[in-house]
Amino acid sequence: MAHAIKELEAKLGREVSDMEVSAHMDISIEEYHEMIQSSMSTQLFSYEEMLDSDTNNLESVEPEVENAPYSLVEEGGFQNQLAQEIDNLPEREKLVLSLYYNEELNLKEIGAVLGVSESRVSQIHSQAAMRLRDSVK
Repeated sequence: MAHAIKELEAKLGREVSDMEVSAHMDISIEEYHEMIQSSMSTQLFSYEEMLDSDTNNLESVEPEVENAPYSLVEEGGFQNQLAQEIDNLPEREKLVLSLYYNEELNLKEIGAVLGVSESRVSQIHSQAAMRLRDSVK
């Protein structure tokens, strides 16, 4: 899904709709939404993924340092890259992430702010998570 979204946005030069992505993937909109729903149960990023993607820095960390894993993430520039990639998200996805993580609103409250259903907010959040997982590696 993330690849299809990226490809379409590059081609069209704008944020794409769910309908456009499902058509590009040659699946129904219902199937597309099911795929998004099934991906919602996953974390935005797992700690293990960050370490796996940063194994080259393992040698640079002192083994006796208790917070070594955190140093790996910091030294690897993960936070900077994540912040950059969030800046590159479409405005609506940035807003959902900001309201959810910074303002600590729940999906229902975000839906009320945006004038969409709770399930649509969940889909937007999942789409943002997919984009970020795909771009931060």
